[in-house]
Amino acid sequence: MNKISFLLFLLFFPSLSFSEDITVPLIFSRENWNIAIESFSGSLPVNQEYLKSSVPDLIKQELLSSDIHLLSDREINHYRSEILEEGRKSLIQQISQNYESRDRIIFDGMDSENDRNTINERIIELKKGLMEIDGIDRTKINTADMLRVNWIRSGDDQDFLPSGRFIPQVLVKIYDLDFLITGSITQIEDYYLLEVSGYQSSEEKPSIVYSEIGSIDEIEIMAAKAADELRSIVLGRGWSILLVETNSPEALIYMDGQLIGVGSAEVKTAEPGKVLLEAIGEDNSYWSREADLKGLQHNEFMGILSETEKDFTTLDTSPHEADVYIGARWVGKTPLKLPRYRERNIWVTIRNEGYYSKAFEVSSKSPETLFYELEEEAMTRIELFDLRKKEFYRALGWFSLSVAIPVVTQGMSENYLMQEKEYSSLYQTTFEEEYNILTGEAYDKYFVTKGIFYGSLGLSGGLLANVFVKLARYIKAAEALAD
Repeated sequence: MNKISFLLFLLFFPSLSFSEDITVPLIFSRENWNIAIESFSGSLPVNQEYLKSSVPDLIKQELLSSDIHLLSDREINHYRSEILEEGRKSLIQQISQNYESRDRIIFDGMDSENDRNTINERIIELKKGLMEIDGIDRTKINTADMLRVNWIRSGDDQDFLPSGRFIPQVLVKIYDLDFLITGSITQIEDYYLLEVSGYQSSEEKPSIVYSEIGSIDEIEIMAAKAADELRSIVLGRGWSILLVETNSPEALIYMDGQLIGVGSAEVKTAEPGKVLLEAIGEDNSYWSREADLKGLQHNEFMGILSETEKDFTTLDTSPHEADVYIGARWVGKTPLKLPRYRERNIWVTIRNEGYYSKAFEVSSKSPETLFYELEEEAMTRIELFDLRKKEFYRALGWFSLSVAIPVVTQGMSENYLMQEKEYSSLYQTTFEEEYNILTGEAYDKYFVTKGIFYGSLGLSGGLLANVFVKLARYIKAAEALAD
């Protein structure tokens, strides 16, 4: 291959050029904490076989609200070991690929001393990196502190993994699980033994989480208790169940400033400790209490709303008739009066079609009158939606056009490769110099067209990524239009 062709090849396909940087990026790429539950096993009468799926379903439903898992030190160390192992595998794979590349250019008759030496140097560097990876300080590998809980379904899209096919350690590998829930339910005379186990990928073996005997009428309660035991593992921390009832069905209920319900609220995954509970009625009545939530317990409170000391702030806007919300509840249009509580602040949002929203707090120190000049949006939501729509379809069109280039150049490169092999065969049988020249020309054309193929493939990939970006903006504009 002549120098010009080789330069063209590297220009259009830089990813195949031999890099001197052999470091493997040790990146924590896991975004979810994967969890699954098996259908339960056990000895049951035929008419009660349904319990093997209904009990795990009850447990899963109880745990669905646990959506964030905090990683323990043991899990973090486990993930760091996994990252190092992936780095090792990557280096071994690269070494194997370089050996294959060297063998291929030798046996295909495309051997050149420079290419072979380059590959040999690359192999030596990779082997050096493989030896050094064990000396990496794993504490320097960054991981997340928490992951979103993600429930995994079986391959046939069932809620539960099939029981009895594999041991937990194997299932965890097959489905890339961080935590697997297994269990059994067995009839013993007139009673039922429910046993629930959990297996974490960072542990060596499963552990029994819950075991209890009860009557058929108590099975649902037993399943809820098993879920309570599992919840601490799923969350990665202690938890409390919080129940708040009020005497006003329309009251907005807050915990530490976050809206948790209307009229009544239940939080199954509250962190133990002190929290501020508040409720605001439609008539601006108020209730608050500082509560100390106990871990692994039900914490129940009854809120009786009553009139409280408050002043009022008159809110007005330009233009008038803007919608006003206290928290998540619409309270009217401007101009109107907002309560100024002595005990708490309220979060107010002003919205008006064609104008930017305005959000602010009203406290006991707020002035008696508030006025806001709403800023008009640069374009209406409909105009923005139309713009994002056009951008998406334009990006899709460019991507569609780019697809043809790699298809055509791939076919051309294959044709040149066939020609090169044909001319090479003729030269080896006739030893005519003309065929030797044609072989070299076909070989050069093959590398040029192959380089263009990979370059256009990269271009198409970039255009495809742009399509997804435009699609995300299009969807966001559609959501804004729906609001």
